[in-house]
Amino acid sequence: MGAANALDTDFGEADLDAVIGVPGIAGLFVPKVDSRDDVLRWDRAIADLEAKRGLASGAIKLVLSIESARGVLNATTCRSPPSGWCRSPSAVPRMAILNTDLGCAWSIDGPEMMHARCHALLGARAAGFDTPLDGVFADVRDAEGFPSAITALSRRLGYRGRKLIHPSQIEPCNRLYRPSEPSSTITRGCSRCSTPPWRRAAPARWWTAR
Repeated sequence: MGAANALDTDFGEADLDAVIGVPGIAGLFVPKVDSRDDVLRWDRAIADLEAKRGLASGAIKLVLSIESARGVLNATTCRSPPSGWCRSPSAVPRMAILNTDLGCAWSIDGPEMMHARCHALLGARAAGFDTPLDGVFADVRDAEGFPSAITALSRRLGYRGRKLIHPSQIEPCNRLYRPSEPSSTITRGCSRCSTPPWRRAAPARWWTAR
């Protein structure tokens, strides 16, 4: 699983050019998704490169990262773009929420972000995302903080994994988000979470099985 800078930066298109078609890259985290139009921009840019490099249309899966108040409010509409969308709905199976531009403070237990997390989760579920991902736990030096109440609460709220930024977080993430019943939908972690980029994980590899 790879990641790219936003398309409206100087690096977004260069990132896509560098990774589309690279063996082992099955999907991308796309940042700062605020609307359905943003999803379509990513889709068109990736589809053009897929065609040029002989890849099947829709081969690269997308995981949408919400990073703003506008993105939180538009979480439901990002799943169902209009005609012309190259990726099938299953190609955008997950949505991850990061910090927003609310101007709030940050704390280890995260009450300041609770409304945004719940609203984005509600929108993702309403749009049909079966494995929404929570945002990162940024303090990689706090080994005790990651598996604490905030991650346990994330699981209880309905998130099925979270984005990771350090390999030490993989084991507690797999343990805390593991489905309680064998029949549950299993979200599998990043195919190369043991090496950079450590972008996300949920139990076991990156795809979904029932």
